[in-house]
Amino acid sequence: MSSTKSFKYMLILIGLLLIGFVFYSKSNNQIRKVQYSNLLSTVKSNDYSIVYFGTLMESRERAIRETIDDDRIHLYQTITTLDELNILLRQYDLSSTKENIFVLFIGDQVVGVVSEFESQYQFYGQVRKYFFNEIPAEEVAYKTLSKADDFIKKFNSKSYTVSVFGYEGCTHCTLYLPTINEIARDELIDIYYFDRDHYDEEEYNKIMQLDFEIPSKCTKDGIATTSTEAFPKPMTIISKKGKVVDCIMGNVKKEEVLQMLKKYKIVKRK
Repeated sequence: MSSTKSFKYMLILIGLLLIGFVFYSKSNNQIRKVQYSNLLSTVKSNDYSIVYFGTLMESRERAIRETIDDDRIHLYQTITTLDELNILLRQYDLSSTKENIFVLFIGDQVVGVVSEFESQYQFYGQVRKYFFNEIPAEEVAYKTLSKADDFIKKFNSKSYTVSVFGYEGCTHCTLYLPTINEIARDELIDIYYFDRDHYDEEEYNKIMQLDFEIPSKCTKDGIATTSTEAFPKPMTIISKKGKVVDCIMGNVKKEEVLQMLKKYKIVKRK
């Protein structure tokens, strides 16, 4: 077989693969109708599913089709009674006063409900919140500091500073972020979050060069280390006058974080 023919066959194969990929992507982005009686068995095999309960209006159909471009998310529409819908939601401590809502599933488990949104951006934010634990911009309560010098001033101040270090590719960090966001919001305290993957590398390195201690209780091998060495993430630290006074390693429950904050009277209520 000549090299010219081989090249042509290769081009044809690549073309077929691209057509197949485009077809898959577009088919995955279709809103498929499903009978309510078959709904749970249908979504069970999917990673993520968005199901619209009710008659899908054009504006809502456009919102879901144009916003969701993630091949892992499958789109469905079904119709049932409000009573049946609430029987389903009640298992997850949720409810609805109307049928025309989006219900978000991971497998066959309901993880959230979206009923009202002002824009496609807001709808997308809610989807990311329930599926991937991303906090919509309008709900972010923790703080970020773009300049290392601003953090260093707080780190060296006479007051306690609460900081959390993580990175986007860390599953435990992603799961922990809503916890610290909720504490910052409910307790009205400043918690500073540093995402290594989205922080200016030079500025991030300035913070790490503070060489602050990571106490032994917050390392995997039980041996104290410093910020210039690798340390587990997420890592929550309380600092004062340039020293780390306490820490929590990993994704822990809200109550454990609150207990530490109350110990230093950062959170004062009982």
